[in-house]
Amino acid sequence: MDIIDIIKSKDKAKDFYYIGERLKEARLELLEKDISENNKIKNESLFNGVNFSKYININYNTLVNAERGVITINTMKLIMCFYKFGYNPLWFILPDNQFINRKNVTENIVYQFAVQDNFEKLESDVFKALEQFKKTI
Repeated sequence: MDIIDIIKSKDKAKDFYYIGERLKEARLELLEKDISENNKIKNESLFNGVNFSKYININYNTLVNAERGVITINTMKLIMCFYKFGYNPLWFILPDNQFINRKNVTENIVYQFAVQDNFEKLESDVFKALEQFKKTI
């Protein structure tokens, strides 16, 4: 049984409260950054609880429950949303994340403008090569 199956298991879900704490920590970190860098008030920020729940299309109470540690499919949705903002999914999921980078440093490099065009070309070339390989099988 892999960690995702264990997390989804109702019997073991209570053992994964730390995921909710990390989700809240990440959202509040983004909220603070948004407020300080963009001179916004808390209610204007995307990372305010109400605004963030609307952004990812879940009920506000669902977000609150996920941040309290209730493990549902929405927990995975939140983790993937934070991935979009540069967070490492393993940082949320692994119990001992002391040596796991909070941010996806290597993947965030892809979003630098100087690298992005070359990465897209590489990605396209790899995709084409895989398609050609599949045709030979």
